[in-house]
Amino acid sequence: MYYEYNTYSFGMLFSAKKNRLYYMYIFYGFWQSMQPSILTDLFQEGVMSVHIKAGAVAKRKVGGPGNWHLEEVGESWSSDAVYTLCEDITAAVDHHDHAFIEKESRYARVVQLGDMRVVMTFPPLSGDVEVTVIRPITSKSIDAYALSAPLLERLTKKAEGVLIAGSPGNGKTTFAEALLEHYHLQGRIIKTIEVPRDLRVPTDVTQYALSHSSLTEIRDLLLLTRPDYTFFDEIRNPEDFLLFKDLRLTGIGMVGVIHAEQAIDAIQRCIGRIEMGLIAHVIDTVVFLDKGEVATVYGLDYAVRVPLGMHDSDLARPVIVVRDFLSEKELFEIYTFGDQVVVMSLEKMGSAAGAELPALVRMGMQVLKKSLLRHLPNGFTLEYVSPHRVRVLVEKKDIPGFIGKGGANIQKIESELGVQIDVAERVRAEDQTTHQTTPVAHKSSASKVAFTVEQTGKGRVFLVPHVHMKEAIIRDEHGKETRIRVSKSGVVKIPKGPLTAQVQRGKVTLLQGD
Repeated sequence: MYYEYNTYSFGMLFSAKKNRLYYMYIFYGFWQSMQPSILTDLFQEGVMSVHIKAGAVAKRKVGGPGNWHLEEVGESWSSDAVYTLCEDITAAVDHHDHAFIEKESRYARVVQLGDMRVVMTFPPLSGDVEVTVIRPITSKSIDAYALSAPLLERLTKKAEGVLIAGSPGNGKTTFAEALLEHYHLQGRIIKTIEVPRDLRVPTDVTQYALSHSSLTEIRDLLLLTRPDYTFFDEIRNPEDFLLFKDLRLTGIGMVGVIHAEQAIDAIQRCIGRIEMGLIAHVIDTVVFLDKGEVATVYGLDYAVRVPLGMHDSDLARPVIVVRDFLSEKELFEIYTFGDQVVVMSLEKMGSAAGAELPALVRMGMQVLKKSLLRHLPNGFTLEYVSPHRVRVLVEKKDIPGFIGKGGANIQKIESELGVQIDVAERVRAEDQTTHQTTPVAHKSSASKVAFTVEQTGKGRVFLVPHVHMKEAIIRDEHGKETRIRVSKSGVVKIPKGPLTAQVQRGKVTLLQGD
């Protein structure tokens, strides 16, 4: 084996005793071929990682986050050749400012070579000697993710406990680098905690290695240096969660990278490592990456209420509410039940998925609908979101009056009814509009109106509409319609005859007249 240093390539050449092949490592994040090299050939454009193991053919991942394939390259490697490779990589650390041993034990070694991460494992920890070399192949700005304005504003101004989650190779670290650059351009002071230190950061961002210090020392250093944000790449062990929690509770903005198959899994990984009562205070936003793109964003809140599916008020308890950030639809409730922690999908409970709601919930929705009719006489659609939130879809022209100046009206209604109300425009298909004035099949297309039936001691029957109107249309069970004037007192007097019996049996429909 021999070493050759070249000031032009900023690298080191060495050969192993295998077919007299030359291997070349170039630092400073670029490659430069000076003579045939196995690694130069392996790390062609688009190669994410190279995997070399004794007794096997070298493999490489080619592609991008979430969209890659595995290729085999060359011949099988002998144990001697792989051990030689490990020795030379380790020796190279002493001859380059941007190379260092990040972590080392008796049977494993992690080396950072510029922007390349090298992981070496040896028997008996691994079945045979193995070398894995990983390097970043993409770099994106936050603008490249085309985030919505509300989400970008949240990440910029409000989110201070962020988890960046996703499966391996789906772009978590790339997004973390983009967010770090965004904060840096905003004039924020940023530090990182990494194992290994492979984030590509501006030169004035300090990277701390957890493998070379203790939790206590790094926590103290960060409190003394007072960064605005600390990026933790990545959170793996119980001690990592503890450090993340402690730093967040001191007021430092935290962004953590964590492996998770689904967005909710990132939160579940915190259970048992962070106290239940603190999770929503430590973590306020979860950004889930899939195939290199932001696929899901969750917001977390903390509330004391009766979980969905329970009906006794005595069962009220602290609940972590997980909602979709953009739609604000509640998706999960997390709470303790006995000595168990329950992560309940509200969609599976039937609320958001359109399944039948529990009987008590349906009854409550009917009562709520009657109460809202006083404020929305032109009709509306009521949707159940959660035990304490509903969505009201109304005609565009009715929205300003329903909300009121400065939101005063909607706030008063929410206070009276004891629920939060989300207001949105109701969009109908052209063939389903209810405000057409042209009769169809001799039947009125006016809006249906809820009503109450009242009867005097002399047998006189009245209908009391739940909205104010001058004329009513009564449609009997056979589809026949009768127009009747509404009295000044707001009631409809039913003329004696067959219609009276139908009204008493609840077989009529009340429509709003012209």
